[in-house]
Amino acid sequence: MLWASLQPEVPAYIWKADPLWTELPGRLSQAQAHTRALEACVAQNPAQEAELSALKALVAAQTATLLLMQQGQLAEAEAQQVHARQLETQLAQMLSLFSWPKTERRPVFDKATQVSRYDSVPESQGTVQVFCAFRGCKKPQTLEFSRTNSWYTPTCLACGRPFLLFIARLEALQTEKKRGHIRYVLRLEDARHKQVRVEFLDGSGDVWQVLHRDYLALLYAWHIPGAPQAKNDAQLSAIINLTRKHAFWLSKVGHCFVVTAFLGEEAKELPAFRRFRDEVLLQSPWGRLAVKAYYAVGPLAARFLRAQPWLQAPMRRWLRSIHRRIQRPSSK
Repeated sequence: MLWASLQPEVPAYIWKADPLWTELPGRLSQAQAHTRALEACVAQNPAQEAELSALKALVAAQTATLLLMQQGQLAEAEAQQVHARQLETQLAQMLSLFSWPKTERRPVFDKATQVSRYDSVPESQGTVQVFCAFRGCKKPQTLEFSRTNSWYTPTCLACGRPFLLFIARLEALQTEKKRGHIRYVLRLEDARHKQVRVEFLDGSGDVWQVLHRDYLALLYAWHIPGAPQAKNDAQLSAIINLTRKHAFWLSKVGHCFVVTAFLGEEAKELPAFRRFRDEVLLQSPWGRLAVKAYYAVGPLAARFLRAQPWLQAPMRRWLRSIHRRIQRPSSK
């Protein structure tokens, strides 16, 4: 869906110096790859089947647009792109995780009720689908929210713990790739049309699916039991793209000393080790103690092991075998 949203508008005329024409073969190659990926998808319920069919139709319409552009049939391509935008709107409505009650236009004055459209009325409440901000739970639930408030403090129905929820619309996004993690800077617009800046680091290595003007739900959790639950003490756990039905779990940026020493600072295995730390070890007291001990002795252990040349190959094999094992639960 992101690929379809980012396709260029059909030009009014063919100008060979426009870089667009050199980009078309690559875009068509991407379209074919997305089509093959969608054909391999299997829906598990009627709702997923409808979403998958709508997504296939959208990719097919955008692919047809690109083909017509490549053949120089700009009028036909423009008509096809209008159809694709309509399919995109329908799919966005289908995927949206929030909804508002339908309201009818009120007359200036209703003689039957003696009510004017300018009289005050109760604020309408919408619904939003989120889940618990604690990684060990992630229980989905539906909450009510209003157009004039962005901050909420719901309590999870499964684990009974409160968490913070902030709903806003994305205005701008900046990313900066650093060693082993990505720094994100978001500029958001809250329910009162105020600009809010959010900055965080993520070491998961996952791709965040988000576009300008998407509605986001930021989930914050308190990780110190019994401590006063002040807003500033909560930590950002995940971001739900309410517009595109996508959840992005943040991974704490921490040094995997031994893995980095033997597999490299840009090793593809690092995100899996971090997810295992966040979703398994940090969810239990013994796991948190193990992580704390690892950070205490990890740098020294990494230097010692790296100084033994005969250990290089065995350690790489051992770490990759661990990686294969911890990948399995994270892929479910």
